[in-house]
Amino acid sequence: MTSVDRGRLAQAVALRVRYWMAGVRQRLRPTSVDDLARLVEPNLRWHSKHTGELWRPSKWWGYDKGDRAPRMSLIDKVEALRLPNASGAGSKAEFTHILWETIQNPYPTPQTCRRWMECLDPDVQAVVKGAPVLAAGRKFSYGIPKLRPSDYERLRHHPGLHTLALLTFIVQQAHRFGHSTLANEAGARLVSALWQCSLRLEDRELLRPTMAFFESWVMPMTQQGATRLSIGDDIAARANLLSRLVRELGPNESRPIDESGLDIRIRSVVGGRRCIKLRWLFMAATVPVSGFALTPDEKRRCDWLPAALTMRLPSINDLGTLSSRANGSFDLKN
Repeated sequence: MTSVDRGRLAQAVALRVRYWMAGVRQRLRPTSVDDLARLVEPNLRWHSKHTGELWRPSKWWGYDKGDRAPRMSLIDKVEALRLPNASGAGSKAEFTHILWETIQNPYPTPQTCRRWMECLDPDVQAVVKGAPVLAAGRKFSYGIPKLRPSDYERLRHHPGLHTLALLTFIVQQAHRFGHSTLANEAGARLVSALWQCSLRLEDRELLRPTMAFFESWVMPMTQQGATRLSIGDDIAARANLLSRLVRELGPNESRPIDESGLDIRIRSVVGGRRCIKLRWLFMAATVPVSGFALTPDEKRRCDWLPAALTMRLPSINDLGTLSSRANGSFDLKN
């Protein structure tokens, strides 16, 4: 394993552990990391070699920062924990999710690839099974789903880790075996899928590290010609705008919004027609690849979105009232 591969693996593992840890804290609602340690391991005490006093090991702080990974025995212990009005149930599924294997290993074996596809959510598997495939290698040891526009549209209705795993898989394997057009197409949809998950990632304080990981390790695989795709800058500002747009979509609702309602609102902003004037803020940007000469058309595509963001994003933090017009599109009032 090269130093680059080790760097990618370390970041992927850290992201996985932090995502799991944030989910555990949401489920069990401890007052602090030490309180969480007491909830999960109430009998864990170590004696200081110097003072003889009892103290708790700092491993839980390491989990919280993503500096170390828990053993499966501890994952099982959290999963089995039941408290009044709180439960650890569901945390193991997040830790063992197929997404983490996908981002850790861009060069899996054919057997691993087939297993990954079998681990996807049934709704996402249904999209894959109906799509044509491209050859992965000379011997065609497994197929890379060549999703069509209608397939990508179906995925938009199933936002979450399974969709991220599938699109990441397609980008990485299409790049690996020279299908640059497919890698670029799937990369553009991957950016949209990341924004569909962004508010939940923000709730776990993982929006920036997640976007940074995909920008560093997955987006470079979308190269086509002298350009590649990028998530772009000003992540926090755009996430803030998305949050405010989502709230504005249903100001008259009398009951709290559930997850499915949240997904519908986000979808209407990120990829739908309702907020068509602002959805380009959540599209993939095109950026030049170092060492390649740009054609005039490539330069035009690289210049467009950064210029647009520069003009519009400074006003996002001072966003005024959002209004819905008769045609259903949103605009900003001065």
